[in-house]
Amino acid sequence: MRSSTHWIVIALTIVFYALNESTTAIGSNTRTASATNSAQHFAERAVSSTAASSEPTAPEADGGKLNQVEDDPESALDRVLLDYHESINKLIGLAHTPYSDEAAARLVQISADQGHAWAQVVMGCLHVKGKGVSQDFVKAAKWFRLAAEQERADAQNCLGIMHQRGIGIKYDPVLAVSLFQKAADQGLADAQYNLGRAYRRGEGISQNHYAAVDCFRLAAADDHRSAQFELGWMCHHRLGEAGDDADAVQWYRLAAANGSVSAQYNLGYMYDHGYGVDADIDRAISLYRQSAAKQDAYAERALGLAYRDGEGVPQDDVIAVEWFRKSAEHGYSFGQGSFAEMYLDGRGVPQSDQEAANWFEAAAVQGHTWSQTNLAWMYLVGRGVPQNTTRALLWLQRAANKENVWSQRELGHLFFWGKLVPQNDTESLKWYRRAAENGDPTARYMMGLMLAEGRGVNADDSEAIKWYRLAAEDSFPAALNNLGMMYQTGRGVPQNALTASEWYRKAADQQFSLGQTNLGLMYLYGKGIEANEKLAVELLQKAADAGEETAQLALEQHAEMQGAIGKQQQRSLLIGAVALLALFYMIGRTVLRQPDAEFTPVMQ
Repeated sequence: MRSSTHWIVIALTIVFYALNESTTAIGSNTRTASATNSAQHFAERAVSSTAASSEPTAPEADGGKLNQVEDDPESALDRVLLDYHESINKLIGLAHTPYSDEAAARLVQISADQGHAWAQVVMGCLHVKGKGVSQDFVKAAKWFRLAAEQERADAQNCLGIMHQRGIGIKYDPVLAVSLFQKAADQGLADAQYNLGRAYRRGEGISQNHYAAVDCFRLAAADDHRSAQFELGWMCHHRLGEAGDDADAVQWYRLAAANGSVSAQYNLGYMYDHGYGVDADIDRAISLYRQSAAKQDAYAERALGLAYRDGEGVPQDDVIAVEWFRKSAEHGYSFGQGSFAEMYLDGRGVPQSDQEAANWFEAAAVQGHTWSQTNLAWMYLVGRGVPQNTTRALLWLQRAANKENVWSQRELGHLFFWGKLVPQNDTESLKWYRRAAENGDPTARYMMGLMLAEGRGVNADDSEAIKWYRLAAEDSFPAALNNLGMMYQTGRGVPQNALTASEWYRKAADQQFSLGQTNLGLMYLYGKGIEANEKLAVELLQKAADAGEETAQLALEQHAEMQGAIGKQQQRSLLIGAVALLALFYMIGRTVLRQPDAEFTPVMQ
């Protein structure tokens, strides 16, 4: 029988081989912060686009997004340890028997205690995973440090990750970068990837997209799929001159071919939206299915959206709900928000405000701003949850502080009208300003209105004009109308009736009732344009039919005036007729009273 020392030598040899043939970047694929939302391409409950409402309106619907982080369910560490244990079992004739974590750990421990760096790395990994030993991050950090001091690149990389996260050791992102750099200089692809990620995120070092791209390229050259994925993402977002969408597609293809589930999803997204390739919904759905088969929550939600909207597949709310459910149960906040929306609308499931609120909250606590706004709206109107303005304001402010424009605008509305919260022009102006600076046309209009009326700020017609013009650039009808009013009255601009009528016409062309009213009055009285009674009445009637009281009053006054003119004309005609008869009578009396005249025939 072979001695135990012989088996130890064999075991350590296998560990050495495994560590040099596999990557050991523990947690290098953990998700980072969410990527920026793509353009919202549907809006079931859109906010009114004509004027600020005093009633809370539900947020716009949430669109799809590109996955930002490569996420591999089977880490490199798992593969190293699995290969190691299976090799041990085969050597000792136990290929069909479960290997013993504890026995393997004891063998590695002996070598690690003797100062072998590669055994110390494995001991650190075993303590991180809790395989054969207790899960103990402090002990893991100790083993990694011992190996790192021997310039072991994989140990430096692992120790850097622990410092970067503050797990089992002091949080020190600057030291983490230093360790990544040392390991990267030795050519370790995992360290090059982690260093690139630190540069991209500005974590422990100044953010530098160009340096990040350089690091990712080095790792990608060694077929590092996470680095390939990152390059694809940076190409799509035009960061660090990584490339364009066509380059992104190529990197995603490489990463997907190397087994990246997230790259499969992102490649599908590129085909779905025609980024870098000709749009191909069938190809996109196929890639989504491949990724979803491996429980990728992004892909599960994408399939839910496809079935909900009937894009690339037959429209089917029931199937959509099942995909949303899977994505939600896998913890994806966007999937939870979409699942909640189906409950809210009663699509594919029995309508349930309570279920909707529960799932919106699950996503909201993860920081999903769209769900935060929906949950706030439900608290405002008391749907699925008891009406609670305090809770609503809490969620609105959380979303608004992440620059969610709907929340900023809604806070402005709430404080402007003062129905559900105490009226506060200063707070209203603050939130409208933030939404306006983020490009929201409604908020820009409200900024103009508050400046013109001096609410929450000293009245300033010139500033009001500036905000009205910005809103008018988006053809916001109320702003178009108010610009007309400013020109008609000469507030903040030289008085000009013709220019006023042009702004009113633009508002009226959008069927805005106040614009129709004001343009109608301009035609009626010939202000700035040639008087046209017929066109004036048509415009006023349209506005009155839309409920505009000013237009209705103008029509009534016009009718009364026309009636008065008609009666005056009739009286004038009667008086004229009587006067004419009287004149004839007087002439007749005069002729009858004259003596007979002498008739003298004309002589030839």
